[in-house]
Amino acid sequence: MRRVCEYCGRVYDANRRALRRTVCYASPCVAARAAALAQLKISLQQQRRDARRQRLTATTADLLPEAPRAMRPCLRCDVPFATEGPHHRVCQTCKDSEAWRHPNDDVPLYF
Repeated sequence: MRRVCEYCGRVYDANRRALRRTVCYASPCVAARAAALAQLKISLQQQRRDARRQRLTATTADLLPEAPRAMRPCLRCDVPFATEGPHHRVCQTCKDSEAWRHPNDDVPLYF
């Protein structure tokens, strides 16, 4: 069966095993086909890498709805505030105070 090379346009004979082959065996055509396949492979790898990076950057906090915050009394001023969890026991107002940021012996932090 006669085929036409897609790179050089030369007519070549293709046997049954090589029916899917679209280039002749001349070295410039083979090199051009190899370069095109390498570029295609790099492009596919880049697409997969970008998709994987996008999946990894989406954290569980982004995917799940925000949990309702519990109301707890501040350990310093006893005013109820919305906490992020059991580890969050002092309100932001108390943390912003001068006594919290610069503790000394004259001002007690806890009652």
